[in-house]
Amino acid sequence: MSEENTQGQQAEPEQPKGKMWTDEEHDAYVKARIDKQAKRYAEDKAALDARIAELEAANKEAADKLAGYEAKAARDAAVAQVASETGLPAAVVANLKGDDAEALKSAAEAVKASVSLYPTTPQGATAGPVRTPSMTRSEIAEIRDPRKRIAAIEANLGAYTN
Repeated sequence: MSEENTQGQQAEPEQPKGKMWTDEEHDAYVKARIDKQAKRYAEDKAALDARIAELEAANKEAADKLAGYEAKAARDAAVAQVASETGLPAAVVANLKGDDAEALKSAAEAVKASVSLYPTTPQGATAGPVRTPSMTRSEIAEIRDPRKRIAAIEANLGAYTN
């Protein structure tokens, strides 16, 4: 090595022993290297694009699932609110049509109004303790006035439930 190399300066590269490349050979070599790298990068890009598409599909599926959960939670909250406001059981309100509180409330009010038209005791059951009849069936049947007979039947339902 020369003194110039030791002082941080580089000497000119020596010419290799053997054949020197022509400009055409050098250009062909560089082009081949560039083509090889371009092909490798194209393959990597295709794999990355496929992975991006896969992740975007999974993201859309998760977003749809989340939207469904949020809609269910909002409807459940509306059902609870309407049930507490109207006095109907939450199970009844949950079966009504409507996604928001206003629609559920109007449907619940309609149900509540129609329910009041029907008796609350099941058919064949009594509303309170069974009273012992003060009149028998035959005595009630002998009453000629229909209004008085109906009143006697209502007053002596115990005679008809045995």
